[in-house]
Amino acid sequence: MATTIETTETQTSLRAAIEAGSHEIARHFGIHYFGDVNLIHGGFFYDSSNWDDHEYADAVSVDADDGHLFVTAGAVDRYNIDSALKCCGWKRDGNEIVDEHSGDIVADNPATIRLVEIEACKAHSGIESEIVVGENGYEQSSYAFPFVDWTESQFRAFGKIISVDDLDGWIVNRFLRSQFGR
Repeated sequence: MATTIETTETQTSLRAAIEAGSHEIARHFGIHYFGDVNLIHGGFFYDSSNWDDHEYADAVSVDADDGHLFVTAGAVDRYNIDSALKCCGWKRDGNEIVDEHSGDIVADNPATIRLVEIEACKAHSGIESEIVVGENGYEQSSYAFPFVDWTESQFRAFGKIISVDDLDGWIVNRFLRSQFGR
């Protein structure tokens, strides 16, 4: 009985997070979110727990452009960190990351530095999508779903038409649960 109650509380908590938006969804999964408040305008979810020891962050990116909704699940890798920081107009200065031009501090503690590095590496090199084994054999984890019409209020994915109003819940159920395993 305790498992049923726990599962119900978790589901209720997740439903509330989905209704509250991307930042609350990230909090629910114990991960981070960087992007627009409205996910349809772009953003990415990432888990920074492997960044320091294994130099990657699991991530799911969402963006809309050219009549498609793009979703990529994979990893942000730490290689070329100096180039990635430079891409964003930042540089390392001792134990801080600073703006290259003004010298203003961008990040000055390990937790914030980690997040800034991940966001810079994603901006510089994107997310490396993975090939995953699915029901039909090997499947790519980077997708372009076409919008149904010019209003971009619905998109077609995996044989279904999905409303943009349901995007947060759909991303949670289709990508975040499997990518972050929580």
